[in-house]
Amino acid sequence: MATVTAGYTLPANTKLTRANFNLATVPGVSIDANEVTNASVEGAGLHRDSQVFVDATLGSDGSGVRESTSLPFQTIAAAITASASGDTIIIYPGTYTEDLTAKAGVDIHLIAGVIIVGSITVDTAAAVILSGFGHIDNTGGNALIISNASADVNCYLPLLESNDDSAVDMSAGTLALYNVRCVTKGTNQPAIVKDGGTLTLYSGSLTATGTGDGITAATAQTVTFVGVVETNKTLNANITQNTTGGLVLDQEANAAFWEVNSLKFRTDVQVFSGSGSPEGGTTAAVGSIYLRSNGAGGSSFYVKETGAGNTGWAAYGQNGGADVTTFANSDATPDVSGAYYCETGTAADTITDFDGADIYTSQEIVVVSKAAITYDVTGAGLVGGSTDIVTASGEATRWLYDGTNWILQGASIAAVNYNT
Repeated sequence: MATVTAGYTLPANTKLTRANFNLATVPGVSIDANEVTNASVEGAGLHRDSQVFVDATLGSDGSGVRESTSLPFQTIAAAITASASGDTIIIYPGTYTEDLTAKAGVDIHLIAGVIIVGSITVDTAAAVILSGFGHIDNTGGNALIISNASADVNCYLPLLESNDDSAVDMSAGTLALYNVRCVTKGTNQPAIVKDGGTLTLYSGSLTATGTGDGITAATAQTVTFVGVVETNKTLNANITQNTTGGLVLDQEANAAFWEVNSLKFRTDVQVFSGSGSPEGGTTAAVGSIYLRSNGAGGSSFYVKETGAGNTGWAAYGQNGGADVTTFANSDATPDVSGAYYCETGTAADTITDFDGADIYTSQEIVVVSKAAITYDVTGAGLVGGSTDIVTASGEATRWLYDGTNWILQGASIAAVNYNT
């Protein structure tokens, strides 16, 4: 039987076994599929990554052997010590009361029926995968701790639980939780503490008690949600949600039931919410909607009508429940934020511009004079020829904002009833 060495090409019909091929003992050997003709592989004898087995009932730390199913270790800690980078530790059903520190490049797989009464700390600069159907239930501390800036942890376990602390404590690194339930039973404890690093939740849930938050942070932190994440507590004020097709389903009493920055449909049309006007600040597809939390009548509901960037938003609605925005007397630059139908004051006046914190490109207004009103179109602000527009009571003008000036669209000399 041929023995594989570095640079050796296997002849046809060579049988591969651990006796002649082992990446752990022959570093640098690689096999190209085109170089192996009619080769056969003996059972599970050919692995790129090796496995270390743990059995709480049948295992022994004294006689446990790496890569041996018949000689498993009794504790997970012993298996981690014996493992090498690239290994996967396979844990058989049982209860393991251990506080563990992960090893660089060593994955941990919990078969259904495994309960780790303790914690797993990842303080190493390497990728680690926690997988399987077992779970971690710590009676005295966090279930999962991420503390290394270069740690990259992917967790697929169904449950991370703590009886007296947060389920997850993260101060650095990268952590992705895939459909994981993070539960704390500790009084007034959060489900997750995030004081650093990059955290992404792919579905799953957060359960906290008392005044504890779903996720808390001492300083401003961003968390990404993908899919639907359910929480019985709101997120701490320091947490900013980055929703990538994700929703936070908030079930806390007196809290928003659905908490989300935006809803995106398959057509790229979105529904946004926030404070301030979206014009110039919110990029969206035509047809998108923006709900403004601090708007007033006529400036709380916006529709994206033109363009692919962050301009082209138009405000709709009534002005505080009334039909008309009424200008004050002696106001040369009246506020028309979110307005459409307007009327002047009852005293003769000259208007030189229309102003407002929330005027937007393509905004259109109709203004009805309630006295002798002169519109100064010869300076900056209002554009409508070389002669001032003079209107009498009951006459109307129509204006369009181009982003810089208000352009006169038309003027009537007959009384207008714009409420019909």
